Amino acid sequence: MLAQIVVAFFVQVIYISMLMGIIFLLLKTQSRIVKNVIKKNTKPKHGGARPGAGAPKKEPTTTVSVRVKIKWAAKIKKVIAAEIKRLEGDG
Repeated sequence: MLAQIVVAFFVQVIYISMLMGIIFLLLKTQSRIVKNVIKKNTKPKHGGARPGAGAPKKEPTTTVSVRVKIKWAAKIKKVIAAEIKRLEGDG
């Protein structure tokens, strides 16, 4: 009789510890879900463009690239720089 009571007690202890483990996992998962929902539904508190911010608008530009031999690169850069100065002077 006493052995049955002891076995029943240990079975209940094991059952309660399993339930506590499951409850802990559910709370942990619920906490993670709540954090994700809050993160998705809140606006970021940083960044973003402000109207009128940045450098004033100037003449539109574009990037032009040309593949040249390495031995000609320095000379071509000098020629291009001189031509840009000449064109800006004519402006």
